[in-house]
Order: sequence, then structure tokens, then C-alpha cells
Amino acid sequence: DIIRSAHKDNDFKNQLKSSIQQASGRLESAGLNVDQYVRFYSAIRNYHIIVCDDSVLYSPVKLDLDGKAEGLTRSPFQVTDASSEFGKDLIELVDSIWKNGNRLHEIIG
Repeated sequence: DIIRSAHKDNDFKNQLKSSIQQASGRLESAGLNVDQYVRFYSAIRNYHIIVCDDSVLYSPVKLDLDGKAEGLTRSPFQVTDASSEFGKDLIELVDSIWKNGNRLHEIIG
């Protein structure tokens, strides 16, 4: 109910599980350890964050009238330097969420 409500899609849970299984299978078939690339978390995010070399791209998470997160494509990104105070804060946020996230086998089995 929570997933369906959050994503306004009645079969979202099945779509998500299938997508995750397909993605993890592709990582494994490429010889990659899924646990190094995938984490699941339940933290509320205030930003979409991408770290690339010395840059941090970020965009505030926008909510619709129902309080649900809008799609990423509706959120323009800004760039900051990874060594700036704000950039460091964003990287620490990503790192904290990653470290506290669950691995695939802990969620799906």
C-alpha cells in the first residue's frame, strides 16, 4: 500500500522488483559484485545528487500537490565544486545514505 500510494501505480511493486532483478542479473553477468553498486534506503531525500569527478550536481526534490516526489526529469540540476562546503555536505549525505543502505540480498533475498 505504501509503495502503490507513493508512486500512484497499482503494480509498481512488481515493476520495481522485476527491474531490480534484471539489473542485478546484468551486473552479475558482467562480473560485477551487486553489493558494490546497489543499496536500498528509506531515508527521505531533499536532493537528487550526482557526484562526478570534482563536481557535484544537485537538484532539490520537488513534491506534487499530494506530497509525492515528482519525476527527476522535472527538476533542473545545478553544479557545485566537490571541495566547497556545500559540495562536501552533499557528498557526506550521499556517503551516509550509502553506508546505511541495505544490500540487495537483505531486501530481496
